[in-house]
Amino acid sequence: MPINPPGAPRESGPCQAAPQLTVVDVHALVSEVAAQLAQLAAQHAVQVNVGPPAATRHALADRPRLRQVLLKVLGNAIKYNRKHGRVDIRLSMIGRSDVAIAVSDTGGGLADGDIGRLFDPCALTALACAAQQEGTPCLARARASARAMRGDVVVASAVGVGSTFVVSLPAAATLNEPRG
Repeated sequence: MPINPPGAPRESGPCQAAPQLTVVDVHALVSEVAAQLAQLAAQHAVQVNVGPPAATRHALADRPRLRQVLLKVLGNAIKYNRKHGRVDIRLSMIGRSDVAIAVSDTGGGLADGDIGRLFDPCALTALACAAQQEGTPCLARARASARAMRGDVVVASAVGVGSTFVVSLPAAATLNEPRG
């Protein structure tokens, strides 16, 4: 079985070209990805809610890479949610320099020990097998893609409550400002 079937979008990795940062309407892209995953949400009986745009809805990102990051994070929030669960997507600002995309689910949540291994591709393979979950190791690639775009992916979770993954990216107004 090929890793990337013909015609399938490729996820970015360490050997991929540098991201091409452009101004991206994050709310529009989030809405597109949510619509693309509507059938998956229906199959899992999960309601997906996209909140209103943030005060600054434009970020600097490589649009195809950001789409892949959002597909992975939102796809996981749907697939690993409970039946009749909910996923809420909110856009906000982190300080004055970053746009945050928070994806919160009502799934089973993650134990503290699992959160520590969540973005480690080696540990994730064992974690995914133990939980009988496919594709989880791609979260490491999603984080690497976000970091290549000068952002990040972080998670907060509570067992029995759910998880919130936050994808952060530089706001479009910060293009020429140094990042620390």
